[in-house]
Amino acid sequence: MNHLLARSASITRHIISSRVIYHRAMTNSSSPSSPAGTVLTFLSPSTAYSRSAVELLNASLGLIPINNSTSNMRDSLDNLHFGSGGQEKWHSTASYCQTSGTILHFLSLSTNDNNNDNQDKDSMVPLQLISIHGLGSIADCRQSLANTIQSKQYTIETRLRGVIFNFMHKLGKQITPAWILASNPTVHVSPILELTNHSKDNCVTIDVTSHENIGKLRELVLPFFPNDSSLQSKLSKSSLARPLPGLYQCSVDSTDESKDTIANNGLIFRPLPAAEEDLTLSQPSLVFQCQHLTDSQKLIKQKGGTTYKIGWKGDDKLGSLMVRHPSLLGLDIRLVQSVTDDWIPTAAFDESTESLLAGSLDDLQSSHVNSNGNVSDDSLVKDEKIGNGDCWIEMRSNVTRPSGFIKQFKKKKQTIAKPPDLPFE
Repeated sequence: MNHLLARSASITRHIISSRVIYHRAMTNSSSPSSPAGTVLTFLSPSTAYSRSAVELLNASLGLIPINNSTSNMRDSLDNLHFGSGGQEKWHSTASYCQTSGTILHFLSLSTNDNNNDNQDKDSMVPLQLISIHGLGSIADCRQSLANTIQSKQYTIETRLRGVIFNFMHKLGKQITPAWILASNPTVHVSPILELTNHSKDNCVTIDVTSHENIGKLRELVLPFFPNDSSLQSKLSKSSLARPLPGLYQCSVDSTDESKDTIANNGLIFRPLPAAEEDLTLSQPSLVFQCQHLTDSQKLIKQKGGTTYKIGWKGDDKLGSLMVRHPSLLGLDIRLVQSVTDDWIPTAAFDESTESLLAGSLDDLQSSHVNSNGNVSDDSLVKDEKIGNGDCWIEMRSNVTRPSGFIKQFKKKKQTIAKPPDLPFE
């Protein structure tokens, strides 16, 4: 009895002192403790949108919503843009994968205007990946974001941007990652990649006893422009494990007592270089492992989502299901079936239609190209481009998007192929 009281008091002291405890309640079956893994931060258009994303991931894939005990406390990230007073702050909502230990962190601007709860989801911009942090917590992630911003912007500039953020919110405009992270808010910025392991003493409590592990987050696919991004070089110079050439895995070990083995269930990074002709990047992909695709498909449809097949080759060679849902715009969610708990990575990756059309102009494509084939879809019947064109339509489209021509005049940097850093093309 004294031991139980001491344990309860210890847990209480940790929560009060804002230390994160990865806690798994004791059950009859012995199971490994919840691992602490990578934190993926996505810029969300509103707090309501963040909550809907967490609720969907919890209901359809079995991820766990994180109870952040410090969500109402202001920190350095809030003070950086909005000062120590006022109602404006950066709100954090998160989900947790108990297999890989990955935290999906949704960061949104919260104001005294009902936390954006009244905004229409259809008018929201997609979720945008802004940072990847190593072993740590939401508190470590927010502090790291504040440090990155301070290193690129002056204090008066960050405070001025905070005023602009609030003004844009009142006008119904959404903030882009460049407005937060870049010195020039008009440029495209790559996600922050910081793989340094932080302290395991963090600021959330995770109880996994009442959650069924339906989906296991296994891979994060990161599209990037080879000439403009240092993603590949950072991963190559890191100490991450290499399960296969071109793949990088975080070290999160868990012991399976039934097999008496130690498996690395850490998140796998799959950098996906874009072609030189691509004008846009495809969406980041989150690959989940599930035991039965049909069961997961039913859960997603019950929540108002749709699924599409990709990579199905026939002869019992299953591909994956791509998930589309209004609460996960900007994310390419994929489900892969595996009857065993082990995850076998592959060097191949099936690229979506969006990546295949990345080198083309949207206003030249028929809406039938990305249609799901449903005859009830209005886009199959009402396509404004049908019968509405002339011989100059392609010229006008290229003039409005001249980036394809500008790339041809840029001096290309010659690279020498040498092991182990071989070029992709």
